[in-house]
Amino acid sequence: MYISVITELELLAFKDITTKEERIIKDFVA
Repeated sequence: MYISVITELELLAFKDITTKEERIIKDFVA
């Protein structure tokens, strides 16, 4: 239970980081 909560938070943080990187890349290309 505790591990699954940590994993979910890590996945959310990872998704947030990847979307930010994608925005930066899109801004750089455009």
